Amino acid sequence: MMMCMEAMEQEQGFLKALESCQRFSIKGEQLTFYNEENHPILQFESADH
Repeated sequence: MMMCMEAMEQEQGFLKALESCQRFSIKGEQLTFYNEENHPILQFESADH
């Protein structure tokens, strides 16, 4: 049950970050989401490289 709660908290944090996203950019294998102050808030890289 504890792991389920931790996963739910992580999911809520991720969704909150997505809600604050104002723009995104893709550079090569990297996807970055930015907030309205133009600070990166989420960053992902391709697992294939």
